[in-house]
Amino acid sequence: MDPGTMTIARLLHIDVLRLSEVLLCLRRDHAGEPIRWTLGDHGTAEIDANITTDGLCWHTNGRVWDARHLAVCAVDLRLMSVCADEVAATLRPHSALPSTWRRHPEEFQGVARATLDEFSEELLWQARHPGVTADH
Repeated sequence: MDPGTMTIARLLHIDVLRLSEVLLCLRRDHAGEPIRWTLGDHGTAEIDANITTDGLCWHTNGRVWDARHLAVCAVDLRLMSVCADEVAATLRPHSALPSTWRRHPEEFQGVARATLDEFSEELLWQARHPGVTADH
């Protein structure tokens, strides 16, 4: 499977005007360390908390592993405004999928969906708790 041909997406109800504040809180909470999740039968994921913008969208990268830690894939994560109070979060492979996931793309989709769900929940928590950081 070629990079970018499989995209997992989720809409988040976050005020676009507050998105930079939400991402700043996320970066502070993780102090420059990757955000890492163990995703049960899906595998493991880590996303770089240092999310940057090019003016049109916010983006970062990460890696996902299958549950056996035999297949790993670099991923791109993007956040884009859809309307005033909605943000689209997307995750897709940065490069070609390893052969294991090319043969079983549903396994990659499972770990990608679980990663995007965990990341989305982190953002939604930050959006509901403004100004709360690990330092407080």
